[in-house]
Amino acid sequence: LGMSFEGDPGPVVVAGKDGSFTIVGVIVDRYHIYVGKPPQGYKISEVRYNQTVKAHGIVTIDPAADAHRLDIRLALASSSVAATATDGIKPAAGAAILLVPDPVEDDAIDLGIELREAQASDEGRATVSGLLPGTYRITAYPKGTLWGDDPNLRQRLRAGQEVRVSAHQIAPIEVRTLPTL
Repeated sequence: LGMSFEGDPGPVVVAGKDGSFTIVGVIVDRYHIYVGKPPQGYKISEVRYNQTVKAHGIVTIDPAADAHRLDIRLALASSSVAATATDGIKPAAGAAILLVPDPVEDDAIDLGIELREAQASDEGRATVSGLLPGTYRITAYPKGTLWGDDPNLRQRLRAGQEVRVSAHQIAPIEVRTLPTL
């Protein structure tokens, strides 16, 4: 388990035998909660701070709270998306395929969490595995496009095609590459 903010090594975690833990040295700030070595195949499925679900594990410590309770749930990440990228006519070899949980959150993109990238094969196919069940948005950029430099990246991710996956499912989807920037 970890908590961090830019430039800080983070607080110290003291684990109990029952799976509970106490975090010592927390200051009022914004944190991204993560598990450094979850059991194989598992990911954080939910983070709650004082009973409120915190999207993408981003928690802001409330200085006015009487107590601070953090609940973390792990779930098996057994889902996949099998995407086929096209240029509208033929397979888009080497396309960059981007997948994010829906709704698309700016904080998750800014912090570099939750955004998954895959490169399409010569046949335009790519698979993104290790996903939690849920709804995602998918978009694709032509080979060689520097999608990270796209000033409209957030909007394009929000407007991406919706794909839903259930536990242990491989969801197929065809996605058309976006015009070159």
